[in-house]
Formats: sequence, C-alpha cells, structure tokens
Amino acid sequence: MKTLKLSDEAHAELTSAILNKSVLLSPDLLDKVESFITKNAQLGYSNKEEFIQDAIRSRLTCLSGDIEAPEFRKPK
Repeated sequence: MKTLKLSDEAHAELTSAILNKSVLLSPDLLDKVESFITKNAQLGYSNKEEFIQDAIRSRLTCLSGDIEAPEFRKPK
C-alpha cells in the first residue's frame, strides 16, 4: 500500500471537514438501527446512513409543522 503525505494545511482542512460534517452516535444506537434494517428489509433501507438520513428528514418535517404527527419525547 502506498502512503500519501499531506501538508499540514491539507491535514487541518480534512480534519475540520470531518469534524464539522460528522455526528457521533452510540454503538448501541447504531446496532439498533442495523438490526431494524435487517429485520425490516421490506422497507428498502440498504444501509444505516440511508435510514438515519430519512429519519432526520421525517423528524424535521414533523417538528416544522408541515404535517401532523405524534409528539415524541425523550424518556426522563
């Protein structure tokens, strides 16, 4: 495998891009998502990223008032 060398500036830009465009999710939550996708293949999700993007879009739609939906609250 060939090793690539990055300049400090390029390294800083890449690191910033990763940190600014990443979301950390617990391994437990990711396991639940993957299990759900596997058990519900008929829903058509091919990977966890696709499912999570769809879940976020759906939640934003609900919270923006564009559709009526039940309110979800985080357990205390």
